[in-house]
Amino acid sequence: VMGGGRNQQRQTQYEENIPKKEVENLDVTETIEIPFLDFLFDTALDVKTIYNKHLSLKVKAGTKPGTKFKISGKGRTSNGKTGDMYVIVEAKMPKEIPENIKPMLEALRYQL
Repeated sequence: VMGGGRNQQRQTQYEENIPKKEVENLDVTETIEIPFLDFLFDTALDVKTIYNKHLSLKVKAGTKPGTKFKISGKGRTSNGKTGDMYVIVEAKMPKEIPENIKPMLEALRYQL
């Protein structure tokens, strides 16, 4: 016959107060607005790094606005380490669409 008592074990965990190394964020993020029609075609963007170097970023036709591209090794450099550069492409919208262009855009709209 087994007894109905509960066997409780109490475990105490001690967290060691080890200071965590502060990891420096060497990544750089830049948002670039391009004309919304550029998302329909292959295009190349001139991207300037934090150290004033110019790079060409190819954006393929059909890329969606808000897409984030990673360019490895082009972020900040510190203590022999280099971060990455991230480029987010957003759509630049026209303030006004000329009346003679609207029918063409309407026709395009129904193709998508």
